[in-house]
Amino acid sequence: NECINCDLCRDACPFGAIRSADASVEKPLELERSENVRRLGMGVLLLVVLSLVGALAGWVAGPALSKLDSRVQQAEAIAWEVTNPSDGASATRAEWQRAKFVEAYRASGQKPEFFYAAAKKAVAQFQAGGAALGLWCGLVTAFCIMSVWFPRRRKEYEADPGACFACGRCWSACPVEIERRAKLKGLQSTDNSVEPRSSHVS
Repeated sequence: NECINCDLCRDACPFGAIRSADASVEKPLELERSENVRRLGMGVLLLVVLSLVGALAGWVAGPALSKLDSRVQQAEAIAWEVTNPSDGASATRAEWQRAKFVEAYRASGQKPEFFYAAAKKAVAQFQAGGAALGLWCGLVTAFCIMSVWFPRRRKEYEADPGACFACGRCWSACPVEIERRAKLKGLQSTDNSVEPRSSHVS
């Protein structure tokens, strides 16, 4: 049944769980449409801007994040060894695990360019992953903001599921429900008053 917004259910609720219809529902249709178009345009613009900013931020952060990759760490250690050759590892090198990477580099017999190419590939992967992550964060942020701009509007009185105790007093006070029950009771009374005919065989 359709709610007639009589406000009787809210007065009958002892827990204050009835939520009234939004006042914005009474706005003229043309005004509401113009506001929605304006909000939609701002939302699309915000979506594009935040997505680009997030992707750019992730791309810029890629090289810094790539330093966590062992390929980049090894390439940096090799570059340090090439420019500062020494027989042993200093405390700083041991701190950054350069000695371990340099030892692996010497044992591999590969040229430094091989490790530089692997490190370059790792940086590119981190940049692409950072851009994708930033794009996703921008989209999520934009959609969260847009959900605030386009809230769900109640067109009739509703019970809040979190505060309702299902006592049924709102239904007892609802004139639409009272009318429905009266009609149903009348139909039942009519059905009970009609006695089925039975045939007697003599």
